[in-house]
This record gives sequence, C-alpha cells and structure tokens, in this order.
Amino acid sequence: MLKKNKPVSNHVNCNGYNLPVDVFNYIEKTGYDKRFNEKIITNTIDLMINVGFKFVGLKIESLDEVTRIKDIKKLEKRLNGI
Repeated sequence: MLKKNKPVSNHVNCNGYNLPVDVFNYIEKTGYDKRFNEKIITNTIDLMINVGFKFVGLKIESLDEVTRIKDIKKLEKRLNGI
C-alpha cells in the first residue's frame, strides 16, 4: 500500500509492537520490499494474518518516551491496565 498525499486522519502509528516469538520464522519468509530494498514488518504481519494469527491494535491518547528499560516496564504496566 502506498502512502496517500492527503492523509485521511491525523493519527500516527508509533510502531510499538508486542509480537509472538513466531515472528522470527515469518521474517525469514518475508521478501524484500522493492521500494526500500529491505524487509518491512507490516509485510511480515500480513503473512502471519494470512495463516491465522490475530492482531489487536490499541489507540493511545498520549505518547510515552520509550528509550530505557524502566520506560518499557512503565509502558507494560500501562498497557496491562487496558
């Protein structure tokens, strides 16, 4: 899917994923994207969906910085409360 010149919303995907360990097998099966000459994680997720994996998205109203281990632990607590 190509990006649109006029976005339909002002939402942003901050690319935070909590993926099962099986993702590594599917990354190996993911082809290189011709536009970027690299593997794209959303293509891997598409492969996984096609074989029955289920994914859930969360809309979070505010952003948190995640740069240190303590930030990850704080975010995990926050997400477990949803």
